[in-house]
Amino acid sequence: MLKTLRLSLVLVLGLTLLSILPSCGDDDPVGPDLDTVPPYVVSTVPADGDTGVPQTASLIITFSEELESSTISLTSVTGVPAIIGNVVYDHRTFMVFPTTPYNSSDDYTITISTAVTDTAGNHMDEEYSWTFTTVADTIAPTVSSTDPSDGIQSAPLDDPITITFSEAMDSSTVVGSTFQITPSVSFSSSYSGRTLTITPDVPLDSNETYAASITTAAYDTAGNAMNAPYAWSFSTFGD
Repeated sequence: MLKTLRLSLVLVLGLTLLSILPSCGDDDPVGPDLDTVPPYVVSTVPADGDTGVPQTASLIITFSEELESSTISLTSVTGVPAIIGNVVYDHRTFMVFPTTPYNSSDDYTITISTAVTDTAGNHMDEEYSWTFTTVADTIAPTVSSTDPSDGIQSAPLDDPITITFSEAMDSSTVVGSTFQITPSVSFSSSYSGRTLTITPDVPLDSNETYAASITTAAYDTAGNAMNAPYAWSFSTFGD
């Protein structure tokens, strides 16, 4: 009788365990969920309905998730009137830096097309549009930062010198004689985004203090000149 009771108890426990264990059959595959959620726009700068937007303001569009960078271009963001600029994508943020100023005191409608996809290939459900109104740009550009920075005592001898401005500049006014340096150094220059890059033809002298400046001949893309020259100095280290 005791043996029969033990056998019955074992059978009951075994059936109970089988009932609570997950099925591993072909009808119940186990695997990660697929991403089927489409991306959408979370915020924009300028925001919808903004007025007084500078003619050189950047467009910043933040999405709900990571995007497939190959779907980000000026064909996936359009403006009425048309916009011309450089496109940059970083994580969930899609940015357009205008290379030609917007029209003064004009209404713009910007549209993000459904060509934009997330990294799983999901397209936006529908286009996203918003509007803003520009104002004439009368703000003079300034120098935001330099490298080497002002007063540094250990500048490298053979690194380029960079000058970053507060806004997009007219490249024809910043490349060439806008940059000055004493003692004199022969160099080539290039401009991209908001940054002027000065590349010395030969390494700088060691243990030397250089005085550099950007003249008021530098203009932004709206035609505003710098209000005053920007000057700074730096020293190199010994070789």
